[in-house]
Amino acid sequence: MTQQSSNSDERGAGGTPDVGNKTTDRLAAIGRSLAGTVPFAGGLLAEVITEIIPNQRMDRVEQYLEYLARRLSELEKSRLAESITKAENIALVEEGAFQAARAIQQERREKIANCVALGIADEDRSNLKSARILEILAQLDDGDIQLLHAHAGNDRSAFKEIRPEPALIGSKSSIIEDNNLYERSHKKLEQLGLLKVRISVDTETHLPEFDRFSGEPRGHHYITAIGRLLLHRVGLNTPETT
Repeated sequence: MTQQSSNSDERGAGGTPDVGNKTTDRLAAIGRSLAGTVPFAGGLLAEVITEIIPNQRMDRVEQYLEYLARRLSELEKSRLAESITKAENIALVEEGAFQAARAIQQERREKIANCVALGIADEDRSNLKSARILEILAQLDDGDIQLLHAHAGNDRSAFKEIRPEPALIGSKSSIIEDNNLYERSHKKLEQLGLLKVRISVDTETHLPEFDRFSGEPRGHHYITAIGRLLLHRVGLNTPETT
């Protein structure tokens, strides 16, 4: 996974979050150095990296494991005992733990646990579907998921909460920035294959219509099958996504 490979130093053996003595000792050494170089700010940063971050990560992983255990308890005992020990399912649990350690929001950890649990329950392992869904999830923030969910329901009211104020000529830079980020979220969902664009065609010329401001083809987004699957795996089930 490209996004997470840059953070490989945060993982221990097997790709799990490294919260052992080696990492703690290294962080403690950095903290002492900071505290000695810049006493006030360095001391605060030392506390953050030696105490707050490791403790938060352990709390997050623990909460993720609790959510996961609850979901897995819904499976038959014999089926769970057979599934949980498979190498690909162990890898799912480990990847979920790593993502949960970085997840700030409780709801995010629940989504990760739900995705892992459904992956373990999935008997079709031939195409590594569950691992790939979890990989895609790691690249999405909460706003991306909210936007995808809005497209799944095709409910105009759902977009009112997330669509920024339209950017016009002379608009404040903050409004333009919000619109750029909104469009960037759409682009990300397109690149990951979760959304596609249906191009609008002029009824007279039978040619694509273009936006006069951006110069890009006009059209509307629609959610793909993989997009619906991802929403289902994270527990966002609607009549349109099940």
